[in-house]
Amino acid sequence: MTYSGATSSNGSVTADSKGSTISGVTDVATVTAKVSLNGKEGTATYTVQQAENKYISVEIRHINDHSSPRLSYEAKGGSDAYTALFTATSGTSGIETTLVPYSAWSISSTDGFTMSPGSTANYWVNVNVASRGTTLGDVRTSILKIIYQGVSAQITLTQEANTREATSTTGGTVTYSGITAGTITNATIPAKGGSATATAGVGKQPWSKSQVTTTYTYTSGATKDEVTSSATSGTNNVNPSISSINATASSKGTVVSNQTVVKSQAVT
Repeated sequence: MTYSGATSSNGSVTADSKGSTISGVTDVATVTAKVSLNGKEGTATYTVQQAENKYISVEIRHINDHSSPRLSYEAKGGSDAYTALFTATSGTSGIETTLVPYSAWSISSTDGFTMSPGSTANYWVNVNVASRGTTLGDVRTSILKIIYQGVSAQITLTQEANTREATSTTGGTVTYSGITAGTITNATIPAKGGSATATAGVGKQPWSKSQVTTTYTYTSGATKDEVTSSATSGTNNVNPSISSINATASSKGTVVSNQTVVKSQAVT
């Protein structure tokens, strides 16, 4: 028996690995077998095929060196690029195909996360994570996903919580105005003698306090000034050092005189 179209004399056929070439079942060779017996000949022809080569898994990786993808972002935001590495039935892995359309990629949340094509071929994507600025919030997440030719993969991206702390305070200065003395009420003892009490009233002192402004610094690096106490004003009562004095005087009798001071007291 002889063979034509085969790789070896025994009729076997060999084929190279399809590697990263994705295809259906393909014809490798058409072999004709020829048999001679008792002066007679017969032939038979058969086709040798190679199985399809398709993607069986995919992983999302970092664009630069195909290392593990970036999964977390700071509150101040950032961006990075992602690509997909496929493994085929042939056993070939690490296939970064330019055939992947942008529509194969998706991102689950646009709350601070946005995605855009990374190249004209669209086989990789950029993810941009916005700064959280002065908006307080817990950790937020988004899912980056690829679905292509029957295989899929996804990763969860996170952005840290945005908190704040007070880093400085200004204002709150109290200013006092001058004191207005209370009313002084003098008393007069009759000429025939007796006693009387003079009084000093309560004084007044206006005051004002400027607003308090607090500066907050956020995890994102942003700062914000907030009025944490409004400006206020008022008036304090000021008690006199001596609120009253009492004096007693005898009758002037036959002594003729003008009004005389029996007792005096400075008030502060």
